[in-house]
Amino acid sequence: MWAIRICAIKLLFTASNFVMPFAALFIGKHYSLTAGAVAAWVTAFSVCYLSGNLAGGYVGDKFQSRKLLRVFALLSSGCMLASILSSTAIFGLVALSLFAGLAGAASPVLSNYLSNSVGEWDRERAFGNLYLAHNVGISVVFVVGGFLLDRESLYPLYFFAAVSALCCLGTLALTQDDLQSHATDRQQLPIGPVRLPLLLLGSFVLFFGLAFLDAQREYQLPVWLKDMDLASSASWFGTIGIVNAAVVLLSTRHVVRWCAGRSPIANMGLAGLFYAAGFGLHFVLSGYYAVLALVVVWSVGEIIGATYMNVFISKNAPVHYRAKLFSLIPMVLTLGKILSISTTTAIAARVDINTGWLLAGVVGIACALFSLIIGRSTSKAHIHDKARHSATSL
Repeated sequence: MWAIRICAIKLLFTASNFVMPFAALFIGKHYSLTAGAVAAWVTAFSVCYLSGNLAGGYVGDKFQSRKLLRVFALLSSGCMLASILSSTAIFGLVALSLFAGLAGAASPVLSNYLSNSVGEWDRERAFGNLYLAHNVGISVVFVVGGFLLDRESLYPLYFFAAVSALCCLGTLALTQDDLQSHATDRQQLPIGPVRLPLLLLGSFVLFFGLAFLDAQREYQLPVWLKDMDLASSASWFGTIGIVNAAVVLLSTRHVVRWCAGRSPIANMGLAGLFYAAGFGLHFVLSGYYAVLALVVVWSVGEIIGATYMNVFISKNAPVHYRAKLFSLIPMVLTLGKILSISTTTAIAARVDINTGWLLAGVVGIACALFSLIIGRSTSKAHIHDKARHSATSL
């Protein structure tokens, strides 16, 4: 029951943050700024969001998550209201920048609260539902935000201010305090000084690799469709987005249930294989139905990767710095996306855009192999640490 309430708050936090996806369109229409100024403010929103994420991870390990969420929700609602009442562009944009920062800060705190509110065996399902709630919130943003922005630039502010206020009220329904740890957590935490750092380092390498692969749909895929000289490339890409959203919304629970018997590290390697197949096979397959079928494949990789990044931290990281690790995920994903786009651009310039799919296939397979290596290495390190600890005790 508590997990459902937290997921509902996640949905509302995500839905109220229309600033990020609609930043360029909204700023250009509402404030009538130059193209350079719009680009600067869009960058500022992104910086505020990531900075807020890091700040949320820091305070999330020091203060009670439930109280922090209430503070963030209240301040977010105030910032949205201030942006509506602002008489000057600079004041409104600063208020929206603060809103973006607060939205970023709430993300790791929500993940930490969920991690501390459910038992060990419920975490796969709980974080799967959290990712599902996030995607439902994004759907609300795109459907409602686009519809309202087409009519009047103030309408999205009114609507999402109401959603933000509803989110603020929703946090009052979170009455359960953080649980500092579960008995199963103490049994499952990595033993010894070797295994935990190795696990964390290996997991973030996998996060980076999966981010590199996921970015293919944001840059490589639309550029590839355009490069094929299709008159309907835009509608193709729109259809791909619809199919991706449908797969995520309809199959997340089933995919997470199917993966539940494996370790988070193994599941992230499995996500790499789905990405490798879903993107790599574009090198030889380009038909309409083949493209849509491969969307289903890489969408499954997206579900597994996004869910088990959080599940890994929830199950393996000690409570006292778990929120900090949750907050690092967006930073690693952003770096992976930047490298992916720059690498794909270089390949397209020197060879051709289609060759980038081979790289995606290789990176996906490398992620799968690395997950096997890190899994075996940490198991051996765990046995070594345990034996050393026993010998010292004797």
